[in-house]
Amino acid sequence: MSIQLLAKHPSDADRIKQIQQWTSPVWENDLRNIVDLSFYDTELKRRANALSNFQKTQADLLVLFRELVYVMAIAAARNGGGADLRRLARELGVGLPERKNPFKELIVGALISVVVLTVLCFGIPMAAPLVDWLNGSTPLSFWPQGDNALRASSIYVASQCIPVLIACGLLFVTLPTAQAHATTNLRGVIEKNAGKLLMIMCAVIVFDYAQLISDYGIYNPYLRSAPIQLFASWIPYNITHSIISVSVCVVLLHYLSRGEAKTPGVSIIYILAIAAVALTASCFYGLVRLRYDFKVGVTLDYLFIVCLLNLVAAMIALFMSQSLYHGRILKSEVN
Repeated sequence: MSIQLLAKHPSDADRIKQIQQWTSPVWENDLRNIVDLSFYDTELKRRANALSNFQKTQADLLVLFRELVYVMAIAAARNGGGADLRRLARELGVGLPERKNPFKELIVGALISVVVLTVLCFGIPMAAPLVDWLNGSTPLSFWPQGDNALRASSIYVASQCIPVLIACGLLFVTLPTAQAHATTNLRGVIEKNAGKLLMIMCAVIVFDYAQLISDYGIYNPYLRSAPIQLFASWIPYNITHSIISVSVCVVLLHYLSRGEAKTPGVSIIYILAIAAVALTASCFYGLVRLRYDFKVGVTLDYLFIVCLLNLVAAMIALFMSQSLYHGRILKSEVN
């Protein structure tokens, strides 16, 4: 505010006139509903000597000018917080910086995610003939095809991609920039962020239970067992599923903690690392579901779709982390 006011009043004569206005009863009357007047009067009395001799040097004038702006700002904040501070800025004819939206930087990533996931919803059923050909003589068991292919594809995308993206979104919101370029090893990263990782695991488990309820509403109108028994039977699968998101977040934390986001572009090493982690964790989850839930042997089309969707979500998360923290880190170093 003081910088803007100094620019509006460039000459010493203008600044002297402005100081005289700010210390007049008329000005205090104009601000009676905006600032804490008792605090403002007290601060003016403390500067009574400076106010009577401020014309000695230009340096004294600048200091006093800035101090009065500071006192008015504090008095406004004491009276009504940020709302009165903005009203004071309007009275002075200056602007305040826009309030930062912590979710603003996620909008681009969310837009990219929506586009990619929409393409997947339609692309997966369209790829059924190709996957059938690659699968050989064995018919497709889990790949979306037929009349309900689009609905099945959407459920696959929601169940496999959304948890990873939610997990990474929570990570980006809660991870401060200062922590995003503090060099440390993998064990240190996990220990330092154990609370965040546990929160992410719980969020994915809650999402999986929400989808379980949705799936039962679509495919099984009537429960075949008690709700508690149903939820308990899904705990192992949901925990195993959450391991995918947690593993991806660990790689992202390591990527950010080493300051890799400081350089433009994503390192090939981390592209391969996050791909390997996502594929390994999702393949393990797929095998667990096939053997203990579906009670069938290894079915390649199911493994392929689970691994593909988690891989795509992990790649989106990696490039989101780069775009988010590259600018943040450079800005923090400048400041």
